[in-house]
Amino acid sequence: MMENKEKVKVVAYVRYSSHAKDKGNSVAAQTACILEYANFHNTEAEFAQFSKL
Repeated sequence: MMENKEKVKVVAYVRYSSHAKDKGNSVAAQTACILEYANFHNTEAEFAQFSKL
């Protein structure tokens, strides 16, 4: 019998500083990689949001 376990929640942090440093590391690309990683490891990613003070 397979046990029904809840996915472990993990916190993800995406950082983007400028278009000049983009080179494939955009917010969308980072988010996609994080979600793929979380799915592979049977976890659920929650994204932390920070703003400049």
